[in-house]
Amino acid sequence: MAKLNKITPCASVGRPKVNVPSAGWYDFKVLYWQKEGTACLESEWKAPGGKRQLIPNSAFGYK
Repeated sequence: MAKLNKITPCASVGRPKVNVPSAGWYDFKVLYWQKEGTACLESEWKAPGGKRQLIPNSAFGYK
């Protein structure tokens, strides 16, 4: 897990790799906080042989 301990603008803290063995719904938890008037959370995905792009909202669900 990446850790920031100072006031910074929204920026990447790294790109951890996650393997998804098959299509379907997966549970995950995200912990983030608002820092000095900024807050952001961006996730990207890349299909094999494809280009990296932001994950669209339509790919997420809540239970």
